[in-house]
Parts: sequence; structure tokens; C-alpha cells
Amino acid sequence: MNLPPHLTVLDGRLHIGGHDCVALAEAYGTPLYVTDEMRIRENFRRFSSALKSRYAKVQMLYAAKANGNLAILRALAREGAGADVFSSGELRLALAAGMDPALLLFNGSSKSPADLALAIEKGVRVSVDSLDELRQLNAAAAAAGRTVEIAFRVNPALEVPTHPKIATGLKTSKFGIPAGQILDAYREARACSHVRPVGMHCHIGSQILEVGPFARAAGVMVEVAREVTDLGIDLQFLDIGGG
Repeated sequence: MNLPPHLTVLDGRLHIGGHDCVALAEAYGTPLYVTDEMRIRENFRRFSSALKSRYAKVQMLYAAKANGNLAILRALAREGAGADVFSSGELRLALAAGMDPALLLFNGSSKSPADLALAIEKGVRVSVDSLDELRQLNAAAAAAGRTVEIAFRVNPALEVPTHPKIATGLKTSKFGIPAGQILDAYREARACSHVRPVGMHCHIGSQILEVGPFARAAGVMVEVAREVTDLGIDLQFLDIGGG
């Protein structure tokens, strides 16, 4: 039987991370979710090392929607991870896990006024999905007497090898601002009194098992980032999304 290294079978009993699953079921009942913390840490380190071997200035943001278990978030926080959060609940969990607010990005296309207020209060960056959201965020930050660092989510209009219903960077996708319109968004943000554009975000979809689509999306982002820089805006990061 070909099993990953964190799974073993001893005397016909499955072990996860060295723990007997039969004994775990007897102790905690079923159904039971079992997570191997060391496997999560090893996966994080392997992925992070692979990226940093090519470019040192890489920061890993865990997608909190993948699994918001507080113990998992705490383990990743100890590894130096930040998080991509999609709701006020996920933001609160990430902070409770000890993640640095500076390493959190509040993403999503349907943030409520309460979501924006919490992001402002906690000092986390916001990935802005539309000009309407930009204006709401600027007004809310002004009311709170704060300035918020933002990225814009750019739609690269790319076809990707995944199911159309989970492809989020198509020309017809509702997410983000089309690349051809993004410069106007940065111009408006630059004129806002209580937001500061510092980044660019992109997410092209889920269940993408090839690197090519991410390379193409990054290429679009780099070209757009050059034009944004020509506007006199200093971009500190490009977030190429997950998959």
C-alpha cells in the first residue's frame, strides 16, 4: 500500500501522525476529524521554501476558508503565515490565532459595512473589489479617523483549466476590476483621503493543478503594475491568489 509518510498501517489499524485511529475513535467518538499538525507545518514549509528559492520576498497567506479550525490557524501563525480572510468571522479567528494584522488581507466581493468597519478597526489591509466598495471604505475610514491600506482585485480575463463555475478570473467573472479599467481605479484611490493603494490582488479560480495559468496571471499583473507605478503609486506587493 502506497501511503503518504504521515499515514501508516500497523496491525491492520490506520495511524495518522503516529496516532491509532481506532483508539482516537474510542476516545472521542465518531464522526471524527483528525488533523496532523506536523504534516500541515511540513506542507507550509515545503511550499514556502519552493517559492523563496526563486524570490526571497514572499509572504504566505493561508486561505482561512479552507479550514478555519483555530488549532490549524495557530500552527500556521507559529510558522509565520498570514491569512486571506473572507468574512468578519474569519478575521476574528485569524487574530485569535495570533496572526499579525499586517499579514492579513480582507478579500471578497460582498463585504458588509460591518466587515469594512472591523477591517478598519483592526488595521488590516483590504482587497477592494469595485469602485463602489472603494468609496464605501474611504467614507468609513474617514468617519473612524483612520487610513486603510488597500489592494485592488484585478480580473485578468484568462481561461483556466477548471470547472467554469469555480473559475474566477474569466472575462465574464463578476469578481474584481477588469485589467483595462484598473488604472482609473488606482487614480481614484490616489485621490481618496483615507485609503492608500499599496498592492494588487488576483484570484483566477480553484482546483487548478497546473502552474501555467498562475504564470500568465502574474504576467498580466506585472504589466499592469508597471503602469500603476508610472502613475506615481508605490506598490508594495502583488498577491497572485491561490488555487
